[in-house]
This record gives sequence, structure tokens and C-alpha cells, in this order.
Amino acid sequence: MPTVLSIKIKVLVVMVTVFNMSFAFAQQVTISGKVTASTCQVNNGKASISITLPQLSVSALSFVGATAGATPFEFSYANCTPGIVSVTPYFEPNSMTSPSGRVKQFPYILSPMKNVELQIKNSDGTIVDLSKSFGQQKVNSSGLVSNSGSQRFIAEYYATGVVQPGRFYAYLRYSLVYQ
Repeated sequence: MPTVLSIKIKVLVVMVTVFNMSFAFAQQVTISGKVTASTCQVNNGKASISITLPQLSVSALSFVGATAGATPFEFSYANCTPGIVSVTPYFEPNSMTSPSGRVKQFPYILSPMKNVELQIKNSDGTIVDLSKSFGQQKVNSSGLVSNSGSQRFIAEYYATGVVQPGRFYAYLRYSLVYQ
């Protein structure tokens, strides 16, 4: 049976231990942003785009880093709010974005292709890094003339390993940044 003295010693040990713990100063995260009324009509009112990459042989993607099936797609902007001088798509990173900045294959399809990701490029061939934040993705901006403009991109298969044939499906989400 513990004595009163042994209980007091245990309480004292606990108190000394607790008071000797170091606590970090609480830091804060500051978030700011801006929402504007500025807009453009995108793709004649059809903001969603469907891209069908060509059917290829696995031999077209025979080594890691091989690309194939380059397919252009375009954003067209019209009726932009006066004062907007450029439009830049921001491809929003999500669970389908690989750490390497490409889009991973959607996992829940029947007979999926293996070891292939989707790579996006600007029309000049520079690679868009989808894992980065806005301004870091290397997306070219589209200048506007008479409140309209367009912007071309390229979608292509990218081999991440030994490619196994199958179906490919992926998706991107984007927002438009007006300046």
C-alpha cells in the first residue's frame, strides 16, 4: 500500500516532467485571394473539353520517358470583360496529379493501361508541371485582342515503366486566371 509520501513524490515527478516539456509557439497560416467579376466566354460556352488520344501500339511507348499520341486541344476566349489583357488556365493539382507533374491514370476503369500518365505541353512544346501552384506550372498566358483570344495545348501519353496495353482515362480540373 502506497504511503502518503510515495504518492506526493509521484505527483511531484509528474509535475516536474510536465513543466519541463517545451512547447512551440503557435504559428499561423495566412491565406489571401481575390475573386473578380471578370470573365470570358470559354469554348463557345462549353467550358468542359473532351480529348481523345489516338490508339497506339505499346511499341510507341517502349521506354521510360517515351511520349506518343500528341493531340492538340484549345481554349478559346470570347466576350471577355473589357480591361482583361490576358487569360491563363490554372490546372488544379488533385489526387490524380503525379509528383512528377503529369496526370495519373484513373484507377477505376475496366482493363486499364499500365505505367502510362498523361503529359500536358504548351503549344511551343514546353512541359506544363501540373503538380505546381499557379505561376509555377509554366503555362503560357494568352494575350487578348478585341476581348478575345485562344490558347493551344498538347496532351500526350508518357511511359513511366513497361507499358501494358489497355484503356486510358484521366481528368484535369482548371480555373481561369484573368489579368
